[in-house]
Amino acid sequence: MVGRPPPWFTEVKPLPGKWIARVLLVAVIAALVAVDISAGELDLGTPLGWVFLIVPCLPLLALLIGAVPAAVTLLLSIVGLLAALATVGTEYQIAQMTFPTAITLGLCAMMLPLRVALVFAPASIVLMSLSMVVHPTELTISTVLVVLLIMIVAAGAGLGLGVYARRNDRSAAQIRSLREQQARIRAEERMTLAYELHDIVAHDVTIIAMQARRAQLVHDPSKTAQIIEGIGDSAQQALNDLRSLVLLLKSDAAPSAPADEADLLGSPELSGETTSAVGLAHDLEGVADALQRAGFDVVFTLEGELARVPASLRQALRRTIRELGTNVLKHADPSHPVEMTMTVGSDAVIVSTVDAPASTSPLSSTTTGIEAMRARSEVFGGSVTSGMSEGKWRTIMTLPLERALQPLRVTEETP
Repeated sequence: MVGRPPPWFTEVKPLPGKWIARVLLVAVIAALVAVDISAGELDLGTPLGWVFLIVPCLPLLALLIGAVPAAVTLLLSIVGLLAALATVGTEYQIAQMTFPTAITLGLCAMMLPLRVALVFAPASIVLMSLSMVVHPTELTISTVLVVLLIMIVAAGAGLGLGVYARRNDRSAAQIRSLREQQARIRAEERMTLAYELHDIVAHDVTIIAMQARRAQLVHDPSKTAQIIEGIGDSAQQALNDLRSLVLLLKSDAAPSAPADEADLLGSPELSGETTSAVGLAHDLEGVADALQRAGFDVVFTLEGELARVPASLRQALRRTIRELGTNVLKHADPSHPVEMTMTVGSDAVIVSTVDAPASTSPLSSTTTGIEAMRARSEVFGGSVTSGMSEGKWRTIMTLPLERALQPLRVTEETP
């Protein structure tokens, strides 16, 4: 059974330049072989002459495969030539080994992981030094120093380029990660903005459309005037809410709602964020009043103490009631009563609507509202269910009180 490669094996860099580097390596090998043959210093009539011609170029050939094969081949070739030079050899053969060894050493030091390269480079230099020590011909000091200088420069250049390349890789990886994170944040912001736009505009525009249709069927001037006034109020509220959203996007701080703006629900003093239990109760009643002005018979029931509802839940409940009212306007039959109920229990708040679906084609719907309700409820650990039951369409949203009171647990329990 073949064992797994060491962990650092996956950190080995490929030969830079792809096919261009490989072509250059082949050209360098061919040039070195041509120079050695033309120099006439090798006795190619003997097997040892061919060994001195071919073996120094083997590490360069191994580089075409990868840094690890090249490093292993380089060490083995130096050891082999070390044994051969111990009995026979010339100063030219030392020079012949120096250049291919330096090229291989530098490229391997660059491509291998730093901790491996820091072992490989000194080992190669030490072995090359031994080959000069055991050389049968006495070498001059200048020759030894030049060879060692070339090897050290090659190793240093390779290590430096390797460190630089890895830093660039880490920087590129960090940039990619930041870009992916920014893309996720932008996607979340777009989704949040879509929900906000839907929550702000859908209810108002639906009321405008429904009341405009109703105005076509009403011949009583007083009722027509009342409908037109409702259309104007809804249009004004939609404009004010859109302005508030634009200001919010322009500034880090949420803008306060103008004191004189007309609320969608006919209560100017309660437009914007719901900050008190009394304000929430008025908003809920305002939704019921808006439906009644649109021609629906609404039965609104409030059970329990609204003061027990945490402030963090009040705006979510207000948005939910608005969305439920919008759905009633779009899909319900005005000739049947609509039941709207909010129950504040011991451990949860339940908001529900029950209505009879209209037989006529409803206004266009993208289901964004129900998606926003679900997303809003999930933040507080709640749920939203909807569907037909006994000929009625029921929509129920449940929000736990205990989880809303302990926001830190929400963060810890989020998967």
